[in-house]
Amino acid sequence: MLLEVVISLGILVVAMGVIGLAFNNGQQKVEFAERMVRAMLMTEKLIAEMDTALLDLTDREQSGGFGDESIPGMSWRVEVNPSDRAPGVLDVDINIYMGDPNGSADEHQLLLATRVERVEPRGIDFEKDFGLDEDQITQLTDAIPGGAQVLDPTNFDPRSLAQLDLDTLVELLPTLIQAFGANLAQGQVDQLIQAAQSGDLSGLQNAAGAQQGGGRR
Repeated sequence: MLLEVVISLGILVVAMGVIGLAFNNGQQKVEFAERMVRAMLMTEKLIAEMDTALLDLTDREQSGGFGDESIPGMSWRVEVNPSDRAPGVLDVDINIYMGDPNGSADEHQLLLATRVERVEPRGIDFEKDFGLDEDQITQLTDAIPGGAQVLDPTNFDPRSLAQLDLDTLVELLPTLIQAFGANLAQGQVDQLIQAAQSGDLSGLQNAAGAQQGGGRR
């Protein structure tokens, strides 16, 4: 009887240990999955900030934390380098960590590494890209509060329009269109507003190309 009790207790202890280990492994997997989902969401957030010029690609190395936006202790690091495959293209490496992103290897844990490619930021030159003459450029800068200090006619980044509130944007856009000498339909104006709000550089450049083509016809 005593031997049977000892064996039964031994089996019970082993079974409880196995069950506890299974619960612990399950909890770790759930926590890991949550971290990976959060890491993917934060990567998308950084890409959106990069495309709207909130994250400056001229800074080759940047890092920081997410604060209350994500899991406590989650951080990021972005490295920007010229691409070896194509001139004018940047390789942007986005790394999401748990811990200090600038610390040693034992001070952080890499959760997710993502590489995206972006065209090297280049502002719009209203003379070269839009074909405006000096008088039109002067008219444009004089019509905008702050003049050339706010809107540099030789290096204008349209993504900066995405940081304006909608009322200011709608107020400025007709001035821009008038300075371009464009006679745009309402649908084209709406398209320009949407491109400006989203910081769509290619969309604005395409609109400029279409207007230049229309002027030549």
